[in-house]
Amino acid sequence: ESTYARGPNRIDYIFVSERLLPHLYRQGCEPFNARIFSDHRGLFIDLAFPGIFDRSPNTLAPPSHRNI
Repeated sequence: ESTYARGPNRIDYIFVSERLLPHLYRQGCEPFNARIFSDHRGLFIDLAFPGIFDRSPNTLAPPSHRNI
């Protein structure tokens, strides 16, 4: 599948080590210009946290309480 709007080729990749493969449960690419206007598609992977890290991830503050 093409990842670049000005050509038929896939030129964007996500590389994952073999150690993470058992924890990869979803991957994909967004339509062109889905979130940001670009000639590339957004790529994503979803990883299951259990088994990757030695503890649970920290609870994030809600967006309204972040100073970003």
